Amino acid sequence: MREYLNNTPETDEIFGSIFAGDDLTRGELKSWNKETGKKSVTHAKKKIDFSSHLRGEVIQGLSPVNQKWRGCKWMCFDIDEEIDPEIFCSKLWVYNRSLIPFKSLNGRWHVYKFFNEWIDVNEAKKTAKKIEKDLIALGYEVDTSHTLPTGWSFDRKSSGSWIFLPYADENVCYSPKGNPLNISQFIYRYRVRNHPLIAGLVGMNEKQGGRPKAMFNACLYMHHYEVDTSPEELNLHLGKQLSEKDLENAKGVEEYSKDYLNRNYNNYLSELCNDEFPFDKNEKLEEEKPKRKKGLTTFNFQDFTARSYPSTKYYLYPFMSSESVSLGWSLPGVGKTLFTFDACYHCSQGKNFLDWNHSCPDDPPPFLYVEFEMSSKQLQNRALEIAERENFKYKPENFRIATLGDQPHGQYRMLTTKEGREDIEVTAKEILEETGKHPIIVIDNIRFAMGDFDEKEGKDWIPFVLWCAQMRSQGYSIIYLHHATNTGEKFSGSGYGNSNVNLEFALRIPKDDEMHPDYDIDNYTQFVFQFKKMRENVVGALTPFLVVTCKKTHKWFKFPILSKTERAVAKELSLGKKVDQIISENKDKDGFSRANVFRVKKKIGIKDELSEHY
Repeated sequence: MREYLNNTPETDEIFGSIFAGDDLTRGELKSWNKETGKKSVTHAKKKIDFSSHLRGEVIQGLSPVNQKWRGCKWMCFDIDEEIDPEIFCSKLWVYNRSLIPFKSLNGRWHVYKFFNEWIDVNEAKKTAKKIEKDLIALGYEVDTSHTLPTGWSFDRKSSGSWIFLPYADENVCYSPKGNPLNISQFIYRYRVRNHPLIAGLVGMNEKQGGRPKAMFNACLYMHHYEVDTSPEELNLHLGKQLSEKDLENAKGVEEYSKDYLNRNYNNYLSELCNDEFPFDKNEKLEEEKPKRKKGLTTFNFQDFTARSYPSTKYYLYPFMSSESVSLGWSLPGVGKTLFTFDACYHCSQGKNFLDWNHSCPDDPPPFLYVEFEMSSKQLQNRALEIAERENFKYKPENFRIATLGDQPHGQYRMLTTKEGREDIEVTAKEILEETGKHPIIVIDNIRFAMGDFDEKEGKDWIPFVLWCAQMRSQGYSIIYLHHATNTGEKFSGSGYGNSNVNLEFALRIPKDDEMHPDYDIDNYTQFVFQFKKMRENVVGALTPFLVVTCKKTHKWFKFPILSKTERAVAKELSLGKKVDQIISENKDKDGFSRANVFRVKKKIGIKDELSEHY
């Protein structure tokens, strides 16, 4: 909970994300006669500088059309007349709560509508023209030539007409009662714009009356609907804060039902503006989602077998695939991030890894690697080492990395919360829109991702496990890493942690006699890899094997696990000796029985050559 102020990088960044649009050109105000309203403007091939705009140094504008996304995140209407804020903002609120009014530089009105994500520019224009028609019908002088988006051309790489953005002068946002909002109040109103009982209260001052009652209405709404805010944060963004006593009284809503809120909802909306709502006071909540039809969707056996479902793609068979959930775990320091990060890199680039062959090297999947534990610099060092190994030749867009240090305030929203899971969903959908392919999402690691979470309690896993299943049903894959118990024999916590996975794998430190003697610990990392659970029946896949990687070259090797005696047998076999010859020459040594020699031959015969992969 905080206030946002002009001239701070954080505010510039948030404001820029709200008004994201054309990132290639900008409009600039060269001169402005405030008495006559005449302006001298230019359109420059420069990216907009939100910082200098908000400081009033270079007043700038832009088009909402983004060439890369071919879409818009906002639209704008130019009301070319001076109207009293108390009248205009109130009537606009009654007409459409999703529209937000701002004064223009000349004291007239610009009206914005914001979207949660990029929408197709043609669809945006259709919506804008419908609203434009309604505003004209309400009697407003709308400059139809300046309803944005308009005039764009992707062929000519033109984003079309543009408009000066707010908060460079006195062109600020206004509340439904006609109160000017500072930039902190506007950002908060934007955040809660889909919840009118909260958004409409922002900026209300004590002279307008009814603030304690309006705060009660907002608290009642927060009690029955999930909203990412609190009464205390809302109070911070009023024109003047309520006293602690009034705020505590407003929070006493437990005895009032959701049905009571719905019955009075439109009355409450009317209390936030200067006009009455001209429709049924008993109308239900507009923001409620459409009711889902009761019952299950089913198909008879014949129709079900005839349906077309997407085939599973095994990118690195049987390790990584489409539409799957995987769990990997180990004790700290064994190498699960080292291994998983590089395995995912290989997969994203269409490369084989160890002896897993990439099934679609020309069309590999994108990855979203979300690191919750390591510092940004540590993970960057590993990425640079991989880049050097690859001679800096790779497909950068196919491997997206998020680290804790790069997030706002240096923190993620935890995956125990709906908001934390939505952050990953939104980014995954952006990658899908950009690449046309569902990314594989890696969460490293689950203990830090879940925050205040008792991993031993099955019920604490349920929201996350269900979310993974839902994401899988939408075409995504998820790999989440976890820690082992102190003994290293299983992953830590409740069995719910792997209840819905397609595949589970574990890494462990090799026993002394399992270590490969040719690879010293100063220059190589060794660990044992084993699949613990697999829904597919892959012969031989559950047999553990030794993985070795060079700390300098980051090349990877795979070997069967051999004891000291088995390694001696393997050395004899590597010299080209026959089984009978080996048995005869070593008849006085333990471990050289016919059965054991054949067993070793079978082990090292898993591959004809112990070739390296990197």
